[in-house]
Amino acid sequence: MRRHFTITQRILLTTMGGFLLAGTALVVYIYITLPGSIGQLLIDEQQAKAQRIVSHIENELQMRQRALERLAPRLLDGELLKSPQQITQVLENLVMDTMEFNGGIAIFNAQGIGVGEYPRASGRIGLDISDREHMRLARSTKKPVITRPLLSRSLGVPSFFINVPLLSATGEVVGFAVGVTILGTDNFLIKIGDDHQSHSGNFFILDPANKLIVTSSLFNLAMRPLPEPGVHPVMDRVLEGVPAGFAPGLDGSDRLFASATIPQLGWVVIQTLPKDLVHSPVNRLVVQVLIFSFLILIAAWTLLAAVVARLLLPLGLAASSIDAMVDNRAAFTPLPIAGNDEIGQLVQAFNRLLLSRDEQRQRLFLATSGVGIGIWDYDMSAGTMTWDEQMFALYGATPGEEADAQRIWESRVHPDDLESVNQLLHSALQGESFFSAEFRIVLPDGNIRWIKANAVVLRADGDGGEPLRVIGTNWDISEQKRVELMKSQFVSTVSHELRTPLTSINGSLGLIAGGAVGELPSQARQLVDIAYKNSQRLGYLINDLLDMEKIAAGKMRFDMILQELMPIVEQAMEANEAYGRQFNVTFALVERDDSMLVRVDAQRLMQVLSNLLSNAAKFSASAERVEIAVMAQNNQVRVEVRDQGPGISPELQARLFTKFTQADSSDTRQKGGTGLGLAIAKELVERMGGTIGVHSEVGRGSVFFFELPAVHRDELCGLPPVPAVADGRPRVLVVEDDPDVAHLLATLLQHHGYHADIATTGAAAVAMVEQVPYDAMTLDLRLPDRNGISIIRQLRTHSTTAHIPIVVVAGNIEEGQLALNGGFNAIDWLQKPIDQQTLLECIHRATGGSGNKPLVLHIEDDEDTRHIISLLGQEVATFHAASTKQQARQKLEQNTYDVVILDIGLPDGSGWDLLPLIKQQNRIPQIIVLSGHELTSEQASQVDQALLKAPTSVQELIAMLNTVKQGERE
Repeated sequence: MRRHFTITQRILLTTMGGFLLAGTALVVYIYITLPGSIGQLLIDEQQAKAQRIVSHIENELQMRQRALERLAPRLLDGELLKSPQQITQVLENLVMDTMEFNGGIAIFNAQGIGVGEYPRASGRIGLDISDREHMRLARSTKKPVITRPLLSRSLGVPSFFINVPLLSATGEVVGFAVGVTILGTDNFLIKIGDDHQSHSGNFFILDPANKLIVTSSLFNLAMRPLPEPGVHPVMDRVLEGVPAGFAPGLDGSDRLFASATIPQLGWVVIQTLPKDLVHSPVNRLVVQVLIFSFLILIAAWTLLAAVVARLLLPLGLAASSIDAMVDNRAAFTPLPIAGNDEIGQLVQAFNRLLLSRDEQRQRLFLATSGVGIGIWDYDMSAGTMTWDEQMFALYGATPGEEADAQRIWESRVHPDDLESVNQLLHSALQGESFFSAEFRIVLPDGNIRWIKANAVVLRADGDGGEPLRVIGTNWDISEQKRVELMKSQFVSTVSHELRTPLTSINGSLGLIAGGAVGELPSQARQLVDIAYKNSQRLGYLINDLLDMEKIAAGKMRFDMILQELMPIVEQAMEANEAYGRQFNVTFALVERDDSMLVRVDAQRLMQVLSNLLSNAAKFSASAERVEIAVMAQNNQVRVEVRDQGPGISPELQARLFTKFTQADSSDTRQKGGTGLGLAIAKELVERMGGTIGVHSEVGRGSVFFFELPAVHRDELCGLPPVPAVADGRPRVLVVEDDPDVAHLLATLLQHHGYHADIATTGAAAVAMVEQVPYDAMTLDLRLPDRNGISIIRQLRTHSTTAHIPIVVVAGNIEEGQLALNGGFNAIDWLQKPIDQQTLLECIHRATGGSGNKPLVLHIEDDEDTRHIISLLGQEVATFHAASTKQQARQKLEQNTYDVVILDIGLPDGSGWDLLPLIKQQNRIPQIIVLSGHELTSEQASQVDQALLKAPTSVQELIAMLNTVKQGERE
């Protein structure tokens, strides 16, 4: 669970985090950079110290050399060297000078033989050192010479010598004064090193030329050979030419070293220090910084906590006051303002918000009380519901019962609605944030009222959290429901009471105009034609008004089926051809596309096309041509209707698809129409997922178009396109999974004048039937992907495939017959193995091989309608009539009918009550409902066909009867 910190905690934690971060960064910085800096400082210091040692040694050597040079004149007697006794006397008188040489001073004659010494008995009198290199060098250069370390012949210990030649006035070498410094004992070199060396450091003087340690602070190493490479890495690095750095010492510990060279001798002076001297001050500094930072942090944190607590005190008091107001422990009053800082500004903003809230509550109260809207609030954590006064008024309760608001609501909701409303609320709480419902309530006096409820669900952490509260509104919609009921009853009455007599009027006028009662005088014929045309116009007006009402109410049913578009377009052109002839206008299909399928309601799309075609014909000049184009565009198909009429102005185009808009809206307009056709067409196209529009210029005609989503027929179940047949042969679909049997059946049928297509799976069969209007099909009940019985049921539940005759070819026809239990008509059963003659007879019957008239029972209470339909259909069917349910029952018990034409509104009840009796016939007839209003989806599924009572319905009915006649079976 996520922890929430207070502002004080966040400030203190942020401050502490900042200090810790800064301190850590400082320590890391010190630890990373300071050792290198200190190390470099120490290296520079040791380098300087080594250089000072070199300088000191050079000074000491020069001082000793000058001491010998000062002694030289005292040892000469004119151009000759004094006698040994005189020399000894001079040397004994120069005690201070001799103290500079711990090995004493020796005087040698020009031949290199010792003639004087100090101190006495040093073994140098008579000592011959003429072979020494420094003697030869001093004699030849006549200049002082400082030797490398040598083994003293008189003392037998390592020493080095300062040899100063004694020159006569003529510049001849008459002798040598040699100062001896013993290296194996304490000498000035060690003293100089000690003067410049710390207690933890070491000091070395190396003679690289002779690979010798001249002297060292470690006396055991003095006058020892240089160690082998790797034994003393410090010396290795210096001898390799590295003047300073870090390297392991003799004990393996890292040491800092620096070196310098004595130019006169070529010796190298090395100073070393332990590396720990670099890190020790750094570690001490880090500890000091940490301690200091911690102390500062504690002090700053304490001070900051006190300051923040003091600053936020007014905010805490304000929060406590607001909580008390929300919990109804205090009245909603402005908060006191403690200052003009940010907290004071926040309090001022809250006070302004509180004032705005009070104003909004007053406006909301005025608005809701005026229209009777009640507001409720349900706290889910507390399980309490709060109502305003209007809610109590709606539910017939008093505000004193507020504590029981939820119980009142549950007791008032109609028992038949309570469960569904609770389910809707539960669904809203589970996922959606909006709740909407209409339900009935029963008031204490027994009155039933309709309530409309809307609510929003408030959740923690936005839309994805747990529901916290539900806030909603209720208002009484009983009057709205009463008006809707009256409207529905009015529409139903108009549908039946206007359409029924209009059907009789139109049918009678059609018979008279068609010459059914003989030739009429020209004037009478003209009057009949006028009456006939206006009855049709009245029918169109009624249909448009009722269609518009159904669309607005959302009650228009759409039977969306994936199907070919071109047959619908061609059917619409054919249906409107006669209308076009009235204006001497022809329809021409100038562009077509048979590759696309559309999911539409064919009847509704026919209505759209008929409207566009009739408008184009109506507004075209005489002898003009209306062009129709069908074009595929990506995943859409576009249908255009192009006319050569007067065109439409831009102003009119903007409102052309609204209700009651006409191109000629004057009282004396020459073109008829209700002004609803294009508005209905727009609604229908949009309900089928498409768009509709127009392109037009005044004087250059118009192009009306609509676009619908489409799929390519090749994409449908992976089926190849079904080829069109234009030779007029009946088309049969053979559904058989055995390729040999399917090929045999197809060959047999084609040989006897049929065109046969083959489908080897149930999915392919259903898809092909939806693509092509087959005249019949053979069906094997056992298919690899589904049972043939399920295919029959599916085909029979869709209006476009319900009447396809089916010849079942199966190994056991009784099994299929029992499965269907006589539930569907237009099915023949053929046992395998197949008898060719029997198969051909079944197909012949299915595709219209019999000439007998079907027997029709027309159940209709309007005698005129029955009479007109019987007159119009007497050539294709034999009619029996029944005007009530009782008469219909008697007829059904006495006869077996091929077709039942059923009117729903009968004097003694609903025609729906007769359906069970009709379906109990040995051979279930086709059921055609002739209704004054459109059927629901559930009602339409119970019958074979439904027609609205309208001027065109009689012609459609006769066409259906003629189809039944052609397809009647023995």
